[in-house]
Amino acid sequence: QALRCCWCRAMSSNIWGPNGWPGLAPGGDLLLVVPVSGEARLQFNAHRIYRYDQIINLFDNFELINFSLVDDNKNFINKASEFEADKQRWGCACFWFRKKI
Repeated sequence: QALRCCWCRAMSSNIWGPNGWPGLAPGGDLLLVVPVSGEARLQFNAHRIYRYDQIINLFDNFELINFSLVDDNKNFINKASEFEADKQRWGCACFWFRKKI
């Protein structure tokens, strides 16, 4: 049985396939929390920092329901923009996706 909701705080290339999160039911929600910056990079110990557009492109078979951000100054921004994400050095991005039916 497919999941209706899944939460993930990190990503690895082996957790989704060509159909994107095959264990998540169509119409199911995916909550993804990852570090975000205007510059994609690897930090010490292989910590990945993503750009907003990288995540959006990885989840093209999902609809973005909401994007929130905890910025570098620890301010919570609900319904944040790509522009706000790109201004961060190491922000905390919170994506709420819904798998397309």
